[in-house]
Amino acid sequence: MKLIRQTPDELLLLHRPILLCIALAAGAALALGAAVWNITQGEWLKTGIALLATAGLVAPALWFGAERVQIAFSRTSGTCTIDTHRLSGAQHEVFRLDEIDAAIVETHKGQGDTAGSHRVALTFTAGDAENRRPLTPGYAGGKGAKDIAARINGWLDTARPPAEQDLT
Repeated sequence: MKLIRQTPDELLLLHRPILLCIALAAGAALALGAAVWNITQGEWLKTGIALLATAGLVAPALWFGAERVQIAFSRTSGTCTIDTHRLSGAQHEVFRLDEIDAAIVETHKGQGDTAGSHRVALTFTAGDAENRRPLTPGYAGGKGAKDIAARINGWLDTARPPAEQDLT
């Protein structure tokens, strides 16, 4: 996920997993090349296996690589809009800024995984696990999620009106 624009009135983030798509497409091209090679050699069983591998790589490449998530925080409208575009269709969600408590980092660790993978999620005022909205469906390595969560929280802190003080 990367920062597109940050002003006092707007924070715009974009998630497009281009590298994942490229890696899966390269694997699919290699598997397809193996299938074509096996056709020329008359190896029909190997051809079938290579074609199944191609399909197994192309489907995720299209599904995840064609995904685009845009997150727009607007002080003017007082909303956070999450637009997700996939091959299965578009999803449009709107949350009020005053409903959002904070941005947090969710971590997933597999067996034997020391570092884990991370993603950013918004938490809402009720605060339980049911009141979280991950901004991306998948997890990624590195410190990018931590940086984005910090940027969102910093922007939210400045965008929210100061708490009303009790003058009694």
